[in-house]
Amino acid sequence: MDAEKINDLLRRKNLKALKELDSKIISSMVLVLLPDHRKLLPLGEKPITLGKAQTNDIVVKDLWVAEKAGIIEKLADGWYLRYVGGFLRPKVNGDFSKKPMKLKESDIISLGKTRMQVMQTDRIFCSAKRQAQIEGIPKDEYPLTS
Repeated sequence: MDAEKINDLLRRKNLKALKELDSKIISSMVLVLLPDHRKLLPLGEKPITLGKAQTNDIVVKDLWVAEKAGIIEKLADGWYLRYVGGFLRPKVNGDFSKKPMKLKESDIISLGKTRMQVMQTDRIFCSAKRQAQIEGIPKDEYPLTS
């Protein structure tokens, strides 16, 4: 899945291109920045870093967040959020721990004021379809087929 392409299509509300892309996507897990759901990061083999430094995958603009505060990485049985350092620890569903926390669908990760959610890609496209319905876009132009 090409996350940058999906992010661009979501930003531009290019529903026709999203519909074409939908036929090529297999269900997988992504990290979605809240509240607007406009930025997607696929959870894959490559770790995702969180922190204040511009070199992180998710940059958190908060005085109390460390340069590198956390990392999401894939282990044998799933994806885990690991605390790396700093005053503010990443939380999963409001809880934080010094041990790595296993992530599952619908988990909310918080670091400072930044929030993100673990979701299935097919759920992201269903959300886009609902938005299209709200905006009165004709059925044949929905980004997803049911």
